[in-house]
Amino acid sequence: MGETRRQLLTRIGVAAAAASLPRLGGAAEAPPRIEIWYGSRQHFGRLGIPQRWVNVLGAVSPAERIAQVSYALNGEKPVMLSKGPDLYRLAGPGDFNVEIDYKTLKEGENALRIEAKDRHGMVATETVTIVFHPSRRWPLPYEADFRGLKDLEAVTGVTQIVDGKWHLTPDGLRTSDPYYDRVLAFGDMNWTNYSMTAEVRFHAFPGPRQGGPGFGVNHAGIGLRWRGHADDGLQPRVQWHPLGAATEFTLQKDLTQCKWRILPGPPQKAAYAAETFAIDLNRNYWIKGEVTTLADGRNRYRNKIWAVGDPEPSAWAVENHEQPVDDFPSGSALLVAHISEVTFGRVRIEPV
Repeated sequence: MGETRRQLLTRIGVAAAAASLPRLGGAAEAPPRIEIWYGSRQHFGRLGIPQRWVNVLGAVSPAERIAQVSYALNGEKPVMLSKGPDLYRLAGPGDFNVEIDYKTLKEGENALRIEAKDRHGMVATETVTIVFHPSRRWPLPYEADFRGLKDLEAVTGVTQIVDGKWHLTPDGLRTSDPYYDRVLAFGDMNWTNYSMTAEVRFHAFPGPRQGGPGFGVNHAGIGLRWRGHADDGLQPRVQWHPLGAATEFTLQKDLTQCKWRILPGPPQKAAYAAETFAIDLNRNYWIKGEVTTLADGRNRYRNKIWAVGDPEPSAWAVENHEQPVDDFPSGSALLVAHISEVTFGRVRIEPV
């Protein structure tokens, strides 16, 4: 049966469009793709504002073909994005982290347009609606439970994901790709004296990529008095200090030799626990960090760990009474997994 004129023109148009696509090895290349990890509509400040930045995370692919990635907020001038891997915050090929100062957001809906262009000039775009709630204060005391949450949108309702790709399991929120600081933020930047207790299960800690800033160190821990990465001219920013202190449970190949440390901002030196602590992989533990400003003005940071089901020990593993030169008098709390595969379950934060 012969083709109609409309059928013929349609077939010619489709063939011409296919012929115009760049080809690799005789096959037409597909346009680039943009994956937004935590949805096309994301809320920030729903409970409070834990840091200066909001973070929209995702990846572009195929990474080796992408020439540039950019974002534009509310129709303003595009800003270039870095893409991973970068040995710091961007773990996988094509990973990106849109880092926006919350002061540039308007209350309610904001349009974030992300664009990826490949070396052949093919373009992909995605739009994320950022819903900003500027006037809420994170409650203290506060409790969250990642176990049983139905989806990642529910996760962003109880914490702000600062870095990393995470996935839900029946036991809680698990790192998808162990790498440099995978970070979850809780609380307000005006929090002062508080303790954070979190349930953690250690699964594995693959060796850091050679040459990376965390080479030779694996840990999971709690950050105290955090306000966001500091301006350093990079995208995304990687300078983690100033902050109060990072309390880190460092993992060792010999699991009987794990040990706490408290890491303030440089030039202060880390304070290490006198005693080691033995752990078992795939067993649940409580980790606890606390910050208090003492009567003499010094800030006290301390931490401890114990197995779920055991009584909490009265003694702290390590205490640091030093006053770091760039210490903050207030700030939010973090859960951090550094080049370690962990699951976080229940979280409890209380005023001291």
